[in-house]
Amino acid sequence: MFKICLVTGAKKGIGLAVAQKLLNEGYYVVMTDCDTLTNEFVSTIKNRTKLSVFTGDITKEKDMLALKDFIIKTNGRLDCLVCNAGIIPTPCGIDDITDENIDKTIDVNLKGTFRCLRIFGNLIKETSKNGSIVNLTSVDGIIGEPFAVIYSATKAGIISLTNLRAGKRPMFAGGSVDEGETTRQAIVREVLEETGAKVTKLKYLAREYYSVDWEFEGITFPNKRVEYTYLCEVEKGDYEA
Repeated sequence: MFKICLVTGAKKGIGLAVAQKLLNEGYYVVMTDCDTLTNEFVSTIKNRTKLSVFTGDITKEKDMLALKDFIIKTNGRLDCLVCNAGIIPTPCGIDDITDENIDKTIDVNLKGTFRCLRIFGNLIKETSKNGSIVNLTSVDGIIGEPFAVIYSATKAGIISLTNLRAGKRPMFAGGSVDEGETTRQAIVREVLEETGAKVTKLKYLAREYYSVDWEFEGITFPNKRVEYTYLCEVEKGDYEA
């Protein structure tokens, strides 16, 4: 039996790509977005025989409850949830972000994701025998981004929500960080060990500063980033990360 998956923020970008991939793999997909999902848009989707769309805003409780009712009425159950919807309204830097953009970013990225986890996570729990939830976040939620300060904070919040929803411990609590390792080193170690490689040595090699200009919605940001390089000696060989 095919699984039924809800994808938020599905009209463009990552959300659209995820929805299309799931359709190609045989899932029944419910696409939702705050922008109207027109018949013309639906006609561009491939393999759309098992597709339904619902226009709704994740910042509005009534919209998400209506979407829940829609899913129950049309499918009777929900097996998977992909929380993809997110925004980064500009200006968004430490010194120039507006109160309006602070509120908007938190409402969509953090509160909206939490609302979907609460409503649709419970629906999965109630109706699916083997459910799953995927929350999209960002490396900015770990290392921070001064030119997207509240965006970074919301993505860090999503990481925390994901751990809590899954009943997991905080990533580095309970002595999971070896003495003398930085948080960044611990991230590298944990990622490698999740692949099955046992890290025997984690050596800090270099810290390189470089600058890059990046553009978003027609606005150019002079950006300074930090790149870290580690050499990891593992039982299966040497890895650079």
